Amino acid sequence: MTSYRFAPKYNEPRVFGKIYTLPKILKWVPSTILWGAATGVALTFFADSITLLRRDVFVKLPAIGWYYDDHIDPEDTPF
Repeated sequence: MTSYRFAPKYNEPRVFGKIYTLPKILKWVPSTILWGAATGVALTFFADSITLLRRDVFVKLPAIGWYYDDHIDPEDTPF
């Protein structure tokens, strides 16, 4: 008689603290910052033509606000 007994294999349920540890999270921080900054720059370029964003958001940014400031005289605009 053998001592082997058939039993189904089971896995331990995943727990948040075992999957996402601090070293694993810190490994992804530089990549996340890089992708977030690239997304912000792309959003700035793609949303450049939206007048509401240009007037309410982009003009108030300290680094690039001068670029979006409207310098056209009121007499020269058709509206």
